[in-house]
Amino acid sequence: MDIRRVRTCEKCKTSVPLSRVRLMPKNKDASMLVCDECCSAMQTARSQNPPKKPIRNIPANVEKRQCTRCNYSFRISTTRLDLQKPVCPYCGKDDRVTNRTEVQKQSESSLPGYTAIHRKW
Repeated sequence: MDIRRVRTCEKCKTSVPLSRVRLMPKNKDASMLVCDECCSAMQTARSQNPPKKPIRNIPANVEKRQCTRCNYSFRISTTRLDLQKPVCPYCGKDDRVTNRTEVQKQSESSLPGYTAIHRKW
């Protein structure tokens, strides 16, 4: 065999003719040379693993607040609420910061002719 026509499989370390060598992704930036057998084994192993679901970053202890002065909605940590009075990050005032759900209920009930039928779910 001519040495230029033979490559070594990076997975099983056997000498393989160049016609039976495949490129498989090793990681994001690199590839590896593998033989046909290793290539098919890697593809079946990859297809058997279910795709991973993305992890959702949901803060557990966060409250939604709204400043009725500037109508800015924001979230604030409940641990921070225990330490100090909430301040609007937009206007810097603390006198009209309320829970967001309370503001929505007040605005809905203040509409003329409002009934529970008109509520959007």
